[in-house]
Amino acid sequence: MPQIQVQRLYQDSKGYIWVGTKGGLAKFNGSTFQQFLHNEYIYGIGETLDGELYFITLYNVYKQERGTMKHVASLNEQMHLITGRDSYWVYTNSEMKEFRADTLYQTLQSGIGFEGTFTGITYDRENDRLLFSTSTNRVYALKDREIKELSAFDSKVTVSSFSNGYIYYHLLLSATENIYIDPESREVLLRYKDDTRIHDVEIHKLPVRQHLLYKFNIRQYLLLDSATNSVQPIELPFEEEVYPFIIDKDDNCWLGTDNGLYQLNNKSFRAYPRTFMNNFWTMIRGKDGNYYGGQYKVGLFRLDLARQEKREIMVKGAGGTYNKDFYYGSSMDRQGNLYFPTHFGLVKYDYKKAKCFDIGISMISRYAPYEDKILFGHGLGIGFIDGDEKIEAFTDSTGEILSFYPSALEFTSNGNVWIGNRSGLVLFDKASKQLKHVSKLHYDVYPNQQLISMAKDREGNVWMGGNSELWLYNGQKDSFTRVGKDYFNTKILSLISPDSTLLLVGTSREVFAMRLDKFYRDGTIEFKMFNHRNGFFSEEVAQNGFLLDGDRVFIPSSTTTSELYYKGISFTPDYFNLFVTSINETGLSDEEQVGLQPFYAGKGNNRLTIHYETVGFGLPTYAVFKYKLEGKEKDWNEWTQAGSAHYSGLGSGKYTFRVVAKNGDKLAPYEEKESSVEIIIDLPFFKEPDFFKYAFFAFALLTLIVAFFIWRNYKNRMAVQARERHIKLLEVATLQAQLSPHFIFNFLSSIQSLIGQKKPEIANDYLMKFSRLIRAYMESSIKSSMLLGRSILDNENSINEEIDMLKTYVELEKMKYPDGKITFEVELESDSLLDCSIPPMLLQPFVENAIKHGILPKEGAGNVTVRFEQDGPALVCKIMDDGIGRERSAQIREKSLKPHKSRGLQLIMQRVQLLNELNYTINIDFEDPESGGTVVIITIQH
Repeated sequence: MPQIQVQRLYQDSKGYIWVGTKGGLAKFNGSTFQQFLHNEYIYGIGETLDGELYFITLYNVYKQERGTMKHVASLNEQMHLITGRDSYWVYTNSEMKEFRADTLYQTLQSGIGFEGTFTGITYDRENDRLLFSTSTNRVYALKDREIKELSAFDSKVTVSSFSNGYIYYHLLLSATENIYIDPESREVLLRYKDDTRIHDVEIHKLPVRQHLLYKFNIRQYLLLDSATNSVQPIELPFEEEVYPFIIDKDDNCWLGTDNGLYQLNNKSFRAYPRTFMNNFWTMIRGKDGNYYGGQYKVGLFRLDLARQEKREIMVKGAGGTYNKDFYYGSSMDRQGNLYFPTHFGLVKYDYKKAKCFDIGISMISRYAPYEDKILFGHGLGIGFIDGDEKIEAFTDSTGEILSFYPSALEFTSNGNVWIGNRSGLVLFDKASKQLKHVSKLHYDVYPNQQLISMAKDREGNVWMGGNSELWLYNGQKDSFTRVGKDYFNTKILSLISPDSTLLLVGTSREVFAMRLDKFYRDGTIEFKMFNHRNGFFSEEVAQNGFLLDGDRVFIPSSTTTSELYYKGISFTPDYFNLFVTSINETGLSDEEQVGLQPFYAGKGNNRLTIHYETVGFGLPTYAVFKYKLEGKEKDWNEWTQAGSAHYSGLGSGKYTFRVVAKNGDKLAPYEEKESSVEIIIDLPFFKEPDFFKYAFFAFALLTLIVAFFIWRNYKNRMAVQARERHIKLLEVATLQAQLSPHFIFNFLSSIQSLIGQKKPEIANDYLMKFSRLIRAYMESSIKSSMLLGRSILDNENSINEEIDMLKTYVELEKMKYPDGKITFEVELESDSLLDCSIPPMLLQPFVENAIKHGILPKEGAGNVTVRFEQDGPALVCKIMDDGIGRERSAQIREKSLKPHKSRGLQLIMQRVQLLNELNYTINIDFEDPESGGTVVIITIQH
């Protein structure tokens, strides 16, 4: 806290405790304090019904806004504060100022609208007005600017309200007689007398569960309970005068003094000062009515709890030195003698002297009713000591059954002994007097790890606690059951069942109360947890250290010793909430915290540091959280104790941050709580996290596209030029091959011969055919060149045109050879094929090749047939001859002295390759029929 002298206390609607001191303000969430208004004297704290918090200092009024304090008004004197729905008032005993929207609305003074000084002021929630009483014994109502007198009395009156807002009039009927009445019905709610002390309290109709009556000057505090109509005095564990005093949402009391802030839980726990009972590991009540306890490393003491005094009992060990290393599990025999385990043996105390039995290290002892002896653990075994101090010991010499000192002992219904230690659970069989590990017995399910504590309940069943596990041994069924799997994350150090309805579980941090009756009835596991937040201030509960004494259970520990009134335990869940408190060091408004409006992270900011916290005073010692940022994450992050989350590199958009809190020990009834906040990230496009990545890829893609088009254009131009040159060369070469000088010479000789024979008509006819053939060749050559322009269909020859050119060529060839040497036929699968088109100058070289290399070398006449067929979308041209065949033709060419080199076929094959690059699909196949000759199959599709 900013300063030790507490002047004001207030719990707000969210559950936070606000502490006003002479040197500043503090907000307490149940775990940590946050400080504000340093060096300011806090005179008032209040909250409007709209959730606005206001704070009055000596000369200023502040309002909490987004986690910080905003100055809203200045004062010229010390004043007090009261809040309404959306306004607040500050006042002295004779003047009042009303503020609305943090602006002064009106000022009221005694003598103007009312007489006398203020004796009481409260806010009427139901009618949205301010009520005040005055020294003239009148009650007024203030609404807007109108003052209305409500009541007048003959006795002193003070108007006030209970914690739930219920209005009452406090009347002083005489010097000592006080009553609370209902303002409307005038029904008496409460009556008491007050002279030197408050007494004769009569609860008639208390409209709240609890109410506090007090006299600060004599330190008298009475807690009134409407449910039981009881009046309970509150005993304070300190001497300071208390002011102020509040009761929180869980009925815990908060007391402010000049020496600090105190919390008193709701009647269940009492903590003894550490100066009196610190680090006591065992405690027992003797037959003389006194309490005795062993303080580790200090000694054995007789304890006077009322006076909080202790007297040491000196215990000498076997070597003559004093024994001060007292452990756990003290016990008492039937004669009332007390036994205390120690590091150097077992100590017996008969109220006159203490005696130490040198049995080695002993950590636990129990009274054995079946043998009327004291059972104790020692070394790697157990032992019994009777009234005559005769000891019978049983040990595990192998160390395989008991690997460490026994830490817990409990009896079965037939007198056998369960022994807990680091190696697990061991049974001492009374009949055979043998130690048996539970794993060697008949059980299918059993504790298989360290066992620290044991206790038997009223059903005769044995509860066993270990390292984060709680087990139940049912004696009637002779079976084990694990209870509340995964509930505990710490060692269970002590167990006790004070009655048939309750089981107490002590751990290193907390004490849990379990509804035993509910568990046996329907199997439901219900716990109430106690720790430093709600009254239990001890840590590291002593092993097997619980002591039952009437309706109290004493809880020794490594710190202080506590006393629990177990009949007063309530299983009503304590108040518990979760809030996102700030984002990027900016506090959240109430609307943002509850999701009514989004949090704007600021223009250009894409980093988030989100803080969250739990609020409440019945919470577990530690809570754990999981969270996720929807819009970025699909899955929850792992559970963590961290109170903040961090994100960076976020893109523009709306996100939802969700956080869940739960008990770190997973114990019911602490259900999970969730809080969520919507967050808006707004970035300029060039600050988006993926901007540079996308910009780089876009630039790279654009560069590649431009480069591709430049390259493709260049390649196309180069390819077109190359093809054009190549085709023209092929066309010229083909034409030259077809019109060789020999062919022309022979043709002209034939024409001359016809003229000499006086056959001019025939010569003229052949000359016309020759000119027509030359013209056809020239036109086809032009069309071939135009194919490069991609206007394919317009620059092809029809089948009809191709047939005419072939017939003309063959007729000219016939002139060079005797009549009947060459016959030529054309076949069509269908006349419709005449309209189909093919690339020009494609078939003639194959017909020429058939005549020259197939028909001419053949003895006798030969035939060449060209057939056109349709095969689906493809056109098939077959050039068939009945000549000598390809194999015989090749042999003749090899034997020739001057082999003929016909390049027409070679050139046409190169031309076909170029045409296939222009989206044609032309395949050329050769067949050699068994009957002789050659078949050339040309398949064309485009």
